[in-house]
Amino acid sequence: NKDLESEYLKIYFPKLSVLVTGYDIIFFWVAGNDFSNFRIYKIPFKDVLIHGLVRDELNRKMSKSLGNGIDPMDVINNNGCDSLRLFLLTNSTPGQDIRYSNEKILASWNFINKLWNASRYVFLNLDDHFEFDPNFYKTDLEITNQWILTQLSKTQAYVYEKMNKYEFSLAGNHLWDFVWNKYCSWYIEFSKVNLSNDKFNYQTKQTLFYVLKEILIMLHPLIPFVSEEIYLNMMLKESILLEPICKWRNLFKYDVKRIY
Repeated sequence: NKDLESEYLKIYFPKLSVLVTGYDIIFFWVAGNDFSNFRIYKIPFKDVLIHGLVRDELNRKMSKSLGNGIDPMDVINNNGCDSLRLFLLTNSTPGQDIRYSNEKILASWNFINKLWNASRYVFLNLDDHFEFDPNFYKTDLEITNQWILTQLSKTQAYVYEKMNKYEFSLAGNHLWDFVWNKYCSWYIEFSKVNLSNDKFNYQTKQTLFYVLKEILIMLHPLIPFVSEEIYLNMMLKESILLEPICKWRNLFKYDVKRIY
């Protein structure tokens, strides 16, 4: 039927891969969409992601009568949009409610600040004429460079697997642990020694730069504004959105034991 391929239907009934909705309107929104599409014989979406409600710190439903609602714009003005996004994504379980927490909002802000300071460290240690070499790992890498690249590959595999399953909390918290504990707390400290060694200086700069880039790509769905801002300072492509996010290849599998 030509009517089913009309421009009107393409605009107002687009094919979606996923519908995101709260559990309180499953029948009115999810089932309603299904019923309304019976006439045109189209499946409106492939997957449905059900999320919970945001409750206050006492685990009460936010309502006008209780006066316990939180204006998201106030949170954004105080802590930034990315801090709010990161809090919601790392504390949400599909179908379960989220308890609002100023403390966790601040923790998200601290994480972003940690990432920002790590990027400053990387940029400060790059030469004015630094150019990224995509084949840097083919040299004989020092053990701590091997270690962080191996940890990066494991993190990418886990994060992209969970992202594809809409398990954003698991992906976000795993990525948080990698950035904070492995990249910032351990590898950056190791790199200070390698950067002072002429033998390992070049490969360490390349490793610092590459791992930061891959971190930003993974973090972009969670903190799009800060990750874009840092990425633009890397002088690679016009936007981080031009980077392939799911084109992960298991490049790094060094036989490295735990070094801490």
